Amino acid sequence: MASVFGVVRAMAVGGSRGSVVLTIPADLRNARGFKKGDRFLASLDDKGHIVYQRIGSEKSCERDTATNERPPAGSSTTPTMEVDRSDH
Repeated sequence: MASVFGVVRAMAVGGSRGSVVLTIPADLRNARGFKKGDRFLASLDDKGHIVYQRIGSEKSCERDTATNERPPAGSSTTPTMEVDRSDH
């Protein structure tokens, strides 16, 4: 079962057509070592959950020029955060 670190509220940024920002609770940031400026790859898993995976650099999410494929989402050793967006 997943560990719960808190409940967050989405905040709109940049007007009506802007992005939505979610905060990461301090306890989770500290536990996983997230820092200001970290980059995350956002994806959906097979259950429809939003998954944020911290990436080390821009090259981490670029296509492999030899195979023209992206690295598998689970291949990184960096922390991953999964967000369940299903209605409970």
